[in-house]
Amino acid sequence: MQKQNCDSRVGGWLSLLIFILMILIPVAGIYSVAEEFSAWEEMFPAMQDSIGWFYTKAGLWILACIYFASSFIAGYKLWRHHYPETVTFVIRSLWFLVFYGLVINLVSAIVVQDLSVRLNVESALDWGEIFRDLLTSFAFVATWAIIWTLYLKKSVRIRNTYR
Repeated sequence: MQKQNCDSRVGGWLSLLIFILMILIPVAGIYSVAEEFSAWEEMFPAMQDSIGWFYTKAGLWILACIYFASSFIAGYKLWRHHYPETVTFVIRSLWFLVFYGLVINLVSAIVVQDLSVRLNVESALDWGEIFRDLLTSFAFVATWAIIWTLYLKKSVRIRNTYR
């Protein structure tokens, strides 16, 4: 019995990517953002009662929700829309997520620093550590995007499913 090499359904690594995009990134992201806000409030207790902090959190939640929605939409399209354009859309989405995530992290650090200065709170942010964390995170996420981009471009399953 010969193994069939022309699989053309959603399964294997493709299902993992769909799960990551639709479930893991949004759920883990929501938890991560909530934890980050909690850590900042612990670091800067005076900010909790500030209207500026309220608007900062609201703005950052909006940015984060755009990130989560982009991830979910990319996963949904992979799951339900089996056209060649879908693969191109998902690859672009992966790279959008890489750079948009970097921007969100950088903006959030700048905004928290600015708010702490305006509230006359001593800043506990170490910019060297922040940039080191940003670069580490960027390297990890960019590597992740490179691997999935190669998979989406080279996989027989992808080629057969999205033709």
